[in-house]
Amino acid sequence: MAIPGLGTIAGALRRRWKLLTVLGALFVTYTAAGFFLVPYLARHYIQQYVEKDLGRHVSIGDLTFNPFSLTVEVRNFALTEADGSPIASFDLFRVNAEFRSLVYRAWTFKEIRLDKPSLRVLVNADGTLNLAKLKPAATEPALAPEPAGPAAIPALRVRSEEHTSELQS
Repeated sequence: MAIPGLGTIAGALRRRWKLLTVLGALFVTYTAAGFFLVPYLARHYIQQYVEKDLGRHVSIGDLTFNPFSLTVEVRNFALTEADGSPIASFDLFRVNAEFRSLVYRAWTFKEIRLDKPSLRVLVNADGTLNLAKLKPAATEPALAPEPAGPAAIPALRVRSEEHTSELQS
């Protein structure tokens, strides 16, 4: 016994198979790029920047990105001086952006979370801080930025757990 309307649906699918194939391929590409390519490139460029531009070492335990929820997570991050002494670390850093960020071109977040952050601040003999060395040298004089409206960051939940800091002189 034939199901009424099934032939009509099958015919419509046959006529639109190219469109469905292209949409499926785009979905698979977006998914693969989001879950695999974005974390790989982010880890690569973070390590390259820290080691080449800042002259420090960085360790990233795990870096993930979910393209469907727009969530990035960095686990077991450690930034150290060239000699291996610690500068900063954390167990988990999670940023969960909302899709309306893309539509309204304003940063909107569901959550920003930082677990067990640790920061070591040293005052050098000349009175400068060890953190000041993290700023790369300017290659050209900075121009005064044009005035812009305030950044739109509505409804934000920020959470930090078990933080430590150390100040030495």
